[in-house]
Amino acid sequence: MTQKPQVNSSTPDPEAPRNKSASQALTRLLKPEEAAAYLAISKKTLMRLVAQGEVRARRVSKSMRFELADLQAYVARSPW
Repeated sequence: MTQKPQVNSSTPDPEAPRNKSASQALTRLLKPEEAAAYLAISKKTLMRLVAQGEVRARRVSKSMRFELADLQAYVARSPW
């Protein structure tokens, strides 16, 4: 009979389920070109909307990224 090796209790079990809530789930971030295409506007207009606080953007290192949910929220509250 072979015994399972003992695992240090401070070492996480790689087979254990991860406890992540839905809000912590990974989401794909869009590049400015992709976000502008989704909104059917130019990249310049998108940057203006970000500067005005109309569209939320995130900084990833030196890059700007957009969550799809933020773009959808902008469309939902926009007057067009």
